[in-house]
Amino acid sequence: MIGEIWKEPGKTGRVFVVYPQKVKEEDAIKETATEKHIKKSDLQAVTGWTYKGELYICKDAPAKKAVKKTVVIRKG
Repeated sequence: MIGEIWKEPGKTGRVFVVYPQKVKEEDAIKETATEKHIKKSDLQAVTGWTYKGELYICKDAPAKKAVKKTVVIRKG
């Protein structure tokens, strides 16, 4: 179960690890922490959506055909 990596444009853009909706938040955080060598307490899972090749971090869908995802990001 490897997540898909999304990066914001720019030199200092944030990095997101995106998993399918069916993946539990705890499992997504655990895998990302292990893979990236980061403490689990420094990560959080949020709801995200993918639509037309773009990633949206929000609770509500940006469009009817958007696909719900579990997104792991760093706290802060």
